[in-house]
Amino acid sequence: MSRFFEACNRLRLANMPAGGVTPPILPAGRLQDMGFAIVADAVAIVGAAAVGGRRALGELAVGEYPDDVLFHEDLLSILNSNRFRALESSARSE
Repeated sequence: MSRFFEACNRLRLANMPAGGVTPPILPAGRLQDMGFAIVADAVAIVGAAAVGGRRALGELAVGEYPDDVLFHEDLLSILNSNRFRALESSARSE
């Protein structure tokens, strides 16, 4: 892997899905030490969103409104959309 990194001077992403077929799952700090700039675990993110969605739907079904809903501005802040755009632009220019 280190030879590949030396030959390919690009932004590096490690895909670390829990329950994936290529263990081990390494901590983000260790992956950063290995040269990865981004560590992704889309399965965990989607799973957490599904749990929250299920809870919210249950509350809505009984006439309650979830008290922990994020609105548009808060979502954009958490997602840090400007940072993602900057990373994308940087990766394209390399």
